[in-house]
Amino acid sequence: MRYAAFSATLALGGCFFPVYEEPSVRTERRIEVVDLLTRAEIEKLVKAGVSDAIILEKARKSGVVKLSVDDIVALKQAGASDELVKQLIAYERRSASGSRTGSSRSFARS
Repeated sequence: MRYAAFSATLALGGCFFPVYEEPSVRTERRIEVVDLLTRAEIEKLVKAGVSDAIILEKARKSGVVKLSVDDIVALKQAGASDELVKQLIAYERRSASGSRTGSSRSFARS
């Protein structure tokens, strides 16, 4: 009888040992989203008559995507000055090297 009572107590009230799992280790990865100035945006600014100084300031803050030969030809056809194109190429190099301090947002991702 004792054995039955003991077994019932264990079964109902239980000799229950909760299993604690280690909290999952979440490593955060930072994903940086950088708003680089594209050729289409530069072309749009040039066609709108925005000054070289303003376009260059935007390029300095945002960085510039890598300009291909076709991109340079399109910018020249849109009316961009040689000096503007030259400076954009310089900002492009800075963007690629990572030495730029621009408008970037970072998001934590696990």
